[in-house]
Parts: sequence; C-alpha cells; structure tokens
Amino acid sequence: MGDWWRKCVEEKAYENTIDEVGHRYGMLTVLAPAPSLGQGARWLCRCDCGNTVAVNGGALRAGQRKSCGCQWSRNIKMVGQRFGRLVVTKDIVPNRALCRCDCGRMLVLPKGSLRRGTRSCGCLRKGAHVKDLTGRRFGRLTVVRLEENSPTPSDRAQWVCRCDCGTELVVASSSLTSGHTKSCGCLARERSGLSRRTIETGNRYGRLTVISSAVPDGHGARWLCRCDCGNTTVVRGSSLRSGHSKSCGCLRKKEIKE
Repeated sequence: MGDWWRKCVEEKAYENTIDEVGHRYGMLTVLAPAPSLGQGARWLCRCDCGNTVAVNGGALRAGQRKSCGCQWSRNIKMVGQRFGRLVVTKDIVPNRALCRCDCGRMLVLPKGSLRRGTRSCGCLRKGAHVKDLTGRRFGRLTVVRLEENSPTPSDRAQWVCRCDCGTELVVASSSLTSGHTKSCGCLARERSGLSRRTIETGNRYGRLTVISSAVPDGHGARWLCRCDCGNTTVVRGSSLRSGHSKSCGCLRKKEIKE
C-alpha cells in the first residue's frame, strides 16, 4: 500500500488489523485503508455502481454495509413525495433526486438528506424568523410563496400573492394581516364602479336619462343613456356631470337648424 498504508498504521487504528484490501463484501470491493478519523479501521471501497465510499471494517465484516447506499435507494421511488417545502419531481440517479422548492427553485439532493430532514432549498432557513403565510387567504389574495430577497423581520416580509382575478403581486406581511390589502386593486375598482352606478342610474342630465353602466374604455366610467328623442347613446360619466353632454346629439342638430 506504500506511504498511505504507513500513514494509516501510524494512527494506530490499523495495528493488528487484518488487511482487507481486495476483499469483497456485497457490492463493495476494498481498495485501500482510509483515515480512521478516530472511528477504528476504515476502508476505501468501490461500489459496483462506480461510487467510492469509506466504510468501517466492522460494518463490512458484520454485513451491515453491502453497497454505497445505491442498493437500497435504487428501489425507493420518491417522485411526488413532499419533504417540507420540497417536492421530488424526478429520480435522476439511484441515490439522488430532482426537487422543486415551494419558492420555485429547482435543485438536486441526495435522497438520504431528504430522509434525514432537509426541508427546503435554504429559503426556509433564511426565513426562520418569518411567520409562514404560504397558502393562507386574505380577502381575494392567496399567498403563494415568500418573495426572494425578502427582509427577515416578520412584519416586513414580502409575499408573492395571487388575486382571484389572476394577477400576481408582492405584498408586505403587515398589509396582509392588518387587512389593509385584500386584492390587487380590482376590489376597490369594483366598489368604486358600484358606487357610481348607484348614483348615476336613473339620473337625468339635460335630455339624457341614465339607464345602466356600459363597458369602460380605460378613461373612466361610461353610461348607457336614453335621449328624449328615443335614441340611446353611451356617454362618459364626467361628460354628464360637467354638462358637456346633454343629448345624443339631436339638441345640437336642432340648434344648428334654428
């Protein structure tokens, strides 16, 4: 074994130890001694899958280790399983899995780390002092995930939310929990439109009587009106209230004739 063997012997972990080099245990073939790290004699082994791993000699002889871990993990299908914020989307090699975090990040993790307790891509640790609002509803808003680069104090944390109308926006925790923000703004626009409809419907401006609301054109509320001449016309609310529109146009025609 040369210098490496002599170095390992100097650790005194390999004194009076049977040379395991070349021996085979399950899928493992012993290549050389490995530093003991204070855990007794350890051996560098190559697995049939191609991986190398350092294994305690006692575990080899007792039959506790027969592979690098691939023999066990190869038979475990994790696709679709959830571990905290992580969802396994694909088994890419026998002992690794492609995962999607709830924050949207994709990453590859050892299956063993998932079983041992890995629960996020790191965003969970970053937001350890932030109260998790994911999945909660506030008015028309559903919290989707914590915004990347969000401040860690709970009241200042920023959340990506989806409104019932389909719009996504970023809202502060304090605005959600206080009830200050309940939508992307569509709720306020609807309430404003309803208020104006209540005021304008049935009102009379010159020869025009407001019948109902009309589809907005992006420049304010519009109203369907019936003129005294029998025609109907769509007029902007501001034009009605300012007195700019008083008829469907028949009043101007009459004035011109006169």
